[in-house]
Amino acid sequence: PAERPLTELIPEGVERVWIALHGPGGEDGAVQGALEWLGLPYTGSGLLGSAIGMDKLRTKHLARAAGVATPPFLRLSGAQDFPRAIAELGLPMAVKPATQGSSIGMSRVETAAELPAAWRAAAALDPVVIAERWIIGREFTVGVLQGDALPAIAIETPRSFYDYQAKYFADDTRYLIPCGLPAVHEAAMQAAALATFAATGASGWGCSSARPARSPTTCSPSPPARWRRRWPSPTSTAAPCCRRSARSASSRRRSPRPWPATPARRAWPVARSTTRRWAAPWPRPCGRPSTP
Repeated sequence: PAERPLTELIPEGVERVWIALHGPGGEDGAVQGALEWLGLPYTGSGLLGSAIGMDKLRTKHLARAAGVATPPFLRLSGAQDFPRAIAELGLPMAVKPATQGSSIGMSRVETAAELPAAWRAAAALDPVVIAERWIIGREFTVGVLQGDALPAIAIETPRSFYDYQAKYFADDTRYLIPCGLPAVHEAAMQAAALATFAATGASGWGCSSARPARSPTTCSPSPPARWRRRWPSPTSTAAPCCRRSARSASSRRRSPRPWPATPARRAWPVARSTTRRWAAPWPRPCGRPSTP
């Protein structure tokens, strides 16, 4: 589309389009909408699923509505929101543009002094900037293919987080399968991936990222957020495993029974906001419009 108009696909006799585009214009429904108008079948989610899945802010709202626990988050409109973000989300936190992919424009903020620069970097790419509480723990991704959740893959990188360089250029990024989690925790991540996939209206295939919290003590009555799912409050809507852990944390405050001495081994799945790349292995059926 950057070099030739899409309308040239019609006289060339193209029967279907395999979309391999990333980022705005390719994943956000723009190309999908143009192909719908041209009446050409294409791979991946439709216009609505692509547009919603590319928007992290709206995806987080839909995930919450669907009962998927997601870390606390705030929209940052400027310096006036910084004190609230630090107070509610804590440090470190993630700051990123809402509609970019592949961690472009994303920063890990360790101190209050780093927040203005992180916001400016994200705002240069998108007028909507979100902040989420950072989750400490291993990184996983769960693929979805034709309505089924695939086995979770553990991602390891020596970098501070799984950023653009780690995704596409680094030779020391590792992808491990089996992921090493207990089956019950892997199943919980798969259920969360499927629920989010359905809530966004995606189709075909996609992926969702997750990080198990290191300890259930990360549960907070008024939690902060990040689409890498984090611990909800005892009264919040969450996936079943998170509701159980939240109730356990609440009961510990009323009970003298101590928590097991090695909480780090209790790796409970928590989901996070991820760069969504929905695509389908088969063409979406699409009728040619009756009018040009």
